[in-house]
Amino acid sequence: MTSRERLLTALRGKMPDRVPANLYEINPWAEGSFYTTESSWKGLVGFLKENSDPFGWGGVNLGSFHSDPAKIKISSKTRQEGNSTFISCVIETPKGPLTTESRTDAGVATSWALKHMIENDEDIEKFLSIEYEPFQPDLAEFYKLEEVMKKDGRGVMLISLGDAVGEAAGMMDFEFFATKSVEDKKTMMELIDTCQQRWLAQYDYMAKNVRDTVFRICGPEYVTPPLMPPSYFHDFVAAPDRELSRAIRKHSGNNNFVCIHSHSKIVRLLDEIASIEIDVLEPVESLPATTADTTLKEVRDKLGSRVCLMGNIQTRYIDWSPKEELDAFIKTAIYEGGAKGGFVLIPTGAPIVSPLPEKTVENIHQYFESARKYGHYPLK
Repeated sequence: MTSRERLLTALRGKMPDRVPANLYEINPWAEGSFYTTESSWKGLVGFLKENSDPFGWGGVNLGSFHSDPAKIKISSKTRQEGNSTFISCVIETPKGPLTTESRTDAGVATSWALKHMIENDEDIEKFLSIEYEPFQPDLAEFYKLEEVMKKDGRGVMLISLGDAVGEAAGMMDFEFFATKSVEDKKTMMELIDTCQQRWLAQYDYMAKNVRDTVFRICGPEYVTPPLMPPSYFHDFVAAPDRELSRAIRKHSGNNNFVCIHSHSKIVRLLDEIASIEIDVLEPVESLPATTADTTLKEVRDKLGSRVCLMGNIQTRYIDWSPKEELDAFIKTAIYEGGAKGGFVLIPTGAPIVSPLPEKTVENIHQYFESARKYGHYPLK
């Protein structure tokens, strides 16, 4: 099987020739990405082209807050301090400006929010006052990468998107989000509903215009224990995300996949997650990790064979574990999650630094060696 065939078979809950394995966020075929441009990653990129079954993370232009960018005035300033780049943005609204600030560091594939856009009730009103002019997603970059990924069956396309609660919570400091949700759920639901209607239109358009693509829905983890009580999950996540799922499934002939991404403790939420009508769940953090409250076996038994599970090797295991320990974690993941297929081996997060510690490089090689050792079907 090619990597594409292997992934598509697993995503459909079936048994391929072996368990697909990748480092998830790292696509070695994505020219211009952090991982393919950092010189210290050059050797690993070549290794991953030969040994991983990657997803192509397709870029999609969603406009400004799902609206025509021409309708919203946004200005930004950039300043450099040492190895850090700071970006400040001002978003003009009918009720006054909203401001944000973020920082990125050289050699690190992430950014940090220093000032969130919404800090108080007045900022919520400002956001809700922004003019909404529906924007048709621009899929040009997606299609460009799709051509690369389809060549020689290199991999499967994936679009990583927010949901309504993910967008709302992401605009705020988490403490403000949690407090506001408990003390004034009505206002928070108004914000979530506003985001939801805008997401729905764009999900529908994308699902209509792409095929064999994973729609990775991010946001549910904001409403998982111990961050939030389980009772909030239905209204904030399950009900609205089920609408997103159905928008994708409406275009069933395109054979796209509904994927829920959620770290943290999910065992008490599995019925609600199943109600979203998903095809894929990841990263399914598993005990003994302190961030987990379940195991892959328990999740598999609960959701059955139809749902593809992707997981669940903790990033820190790849960074620090002895090879023998990492090997044992991978064996357990494959046997608990993928005994009958429907499983993709991924880490809970990709390494984000450059240069990589030598230990991490060694363990990445071990990761794929162990995946091959234990992952050939039928499992022994």
